[in-house]
Amino acid sequence: TIVIVTMASQVLDYDEQLDELRGAYEFAQVCHFCRIFQAALKLRSFSADRLEASLMRPLENNKFLSELHVRLLRPDADAPFNEFEAESKWEGMLKDKLNAQYGEIWEDHPLNDSPYAFITAKKRAEILLALCEWRLHECDSVRAAIKASVENDEYTADCLREDPIGVDSSGR
Repeated sequence: TIVIVTMASQVLDYDEQLDELRGAYEFAQVCHFCRIFQAALKLRSFSADRLEASLMRPLENNKFLSELHVRLLRPDADAPFNEFEAESKWEGMLKDKLNAQYGEIWEDHPLNDSPYAFITAKKRAEILLALCEWRLHECDSVRAAIKASVENDEYTADCLREDPIGVDSSGR
């Protein structure tokens, strides 16, 4: 059994955290947002499995998490991206953003003076979802993609929907 220990000395079972993450709407929403606005935010394509693995084992996936967080945190989606700088600065950028805006979503600070790696996977998904929601309001590239879908007859709201991966035996 793999055990994850948080800063508050709370012992969390890996399988319980994984079940909690897989049942979290926040996780699904982050995946969907990143797929829909991948081009606008200059995100690399990734699978839900990749995100899940990264949220469950953040220390082993720092490179992926640093890029994802920096691209969701930076004010200008078109700004140059430096992966080496991102790996060393993303947690500081995240803390600054949360310090400034956490009250919009949470009563208590989601990191609560804990390093990112020591909070639960579900809390990491909640933080990512907050970053996605803030991008909707703050990022010109995301707003332009939404505006284009509303104003252009050829670019409909269907463009903001993810195509199904497949269908079941009933055709759904």
